[in-house]
Amino acid sequence: MKTVECYANDSPSRISQPYAAWALPETLRQLADDQAAGLIPELIEAFRADTAPRLSRMREAIANADAKGLNNAAHTIKGGAQQMGAGAMASICQELELAAMDTPASELVRRLNALEAEFAQVYRAMSLWT
Repeated sequence: MKTVECYANDSPSRISQPYAAWALPETLRQLADDQAAGLIPELIEAFRADTAPRLSRMREAIANADAKGLNNAAHTIKGGAQQMGAGAMASICQELELAAMDTPASELVRRLNALEAEFAQVYRAMSLWT
């Protein structure tokens, strides 16, 4: 199993691949290094609190053939994921944004399932900070 370096509880640690979906971005690492590490758990919680209901809205949008709603939710999650260093999540959101208008619902659901699984991995990795 591959290990990666991440920062948790103000110190670097090595974690195994199931938690490798996320590593603290350099900008956030600088905050932690500047004695603002207490802000990191707040940002992680805000990301979780914002993302989880949007994933539910995306599922509803697919069920209701609401391409605009799906596109908007994917775009919003993508921005947060990019800022929080969750690049794989951002990539899946970009795929969903581009596919929202003309992709069969079954394929959109498959991609949403992948996004939800990635979010679960990212959040597990982020929880090392809390």
